[in-house]
Parts: sequence; C-alpha cells; structure tokens
Amino acid sequence: MIETELKLTAPDAAVLQSVLESGVLPAVDVPADDNTALQYRARYYDTIDWALLKQRSSLRARWEDSRFVAALKMPGQMIQGLSSRQEYEAPIDDWLSTMHELPDSELKRQLCKLVQLDRKIVSRIEVDTERVIRNLRLDKSDVEMVFDTASIRANNRQQTLYEIELELKSGDLAPLLAFGGNLKKEFDLTFSKTTKHQIGLALFDE
Repeated sequence: MIETELKLTAPDAAVLQSVLESGVLPAVDVPADDNTALQYRARYYDTIDWALLKQRSSLRARWEDSRFVAALKMPGQMIQGLSSRQEYEAPIDDWLSTMHELPDSELKRQLCKLVQLDRKIVSRIEVDTERVIRNLRLDKSDVEMVFDTASIRANNRQQTLYEIELELKSGDLAPLLAFGGNLKKEFDLTFSKTTKHQIGLALFDE
C-alpha cells in the first residue's frame, strides 16, 4: 500500500500534551478515544554492508498491541513534512534472525528483489514508542492521528523524538493538509524533516 502521512515535530512532551488536550480535537474526534498510551518496540534490520540502505529501503519488525508485524518500506520522499512511500506489511511470530523467517507474502517477494534472503541481517536501530491514537473525520476523509514519544537508539547513542503523525486512511488529502497546517500555526510544531529510521541512521555518524 501507499502510506501517505504528514509528520509534525514538537520540541518536548508538553507540546504534544497541549495538542492532545486542546479544544481542536473533540470536534473532529470519531469516536472519542481515551488517551491511554500504547507501547511499541521496533527494530530496523539491514545486512552487514547496509544493502537495504543503499537502495533507500528499510526492513522493520515491530511489537504492537500484542502482535509482531514486519514492514518493508520502499524509497520515498518527505517534503514539508508530507511523506509518501510504498509499504508492505506481514505478520511474524517473533523478532527476526533471518529473512527466511518472513512468511510467504508480497513483502517477502518485494524484499527478494532487493537482497538475497540468505544474507545475514542484524538489528541496526531500536525504537521504543509511547503512542496515543485518535481517529479523525475531516470532511469526507478518514485520518489516523498519532502522538508519538519515541526513544531511538543506535550505535550506543540515543535520541528522543516528539512527533504527531496524520495518516490518510481514505478520502482526499486536502483536509488533512489543512488541519495539519492549522496545528502548526497554533502550536509550537514544525514540519518533520526526517523519519525515525533516518534519525537512527544519523546516530552512526556522530
């Protein structure tokens, strides 16, 4: 599927909380979700010689809401916080030790085009995320809004990211962009320039 989302970065947890508790959301929140944070853990894998990175792709395994899910993210771009890229997902039983453990799926077929499956992979980046999810109806568009506090670790270094993501689930993109633009104006938010994976990669350069 094509994943299209607008990413907004906050300077700290207080700004995230102010958006979550503001009067901006209840008018569009469908249904009224609670603010319970979900706990996610993700690992990004690559070969010893970074074969996936060289093709601007990434392989992620994530524990989310009592299940493991693998995702292959293909090359994409981010302009003014708006990210669009092809993504393939498949359920898995546990953290990956080899690519052969992936189930027969479109994810695995696409991965075969990028790298030989018998090559060794290692966990390069780990991300622990506290996530609050709100489901929005903006005009005729369905949007998933998430509030992320993410601890990104790689190369014995760590960085914390505070981010809001607005993912288009169905409908037109324009209402999502308008809503995101209004959030940026009203709160201390900026358009994100990098993904969690890219932040993790940057820790190898420090």
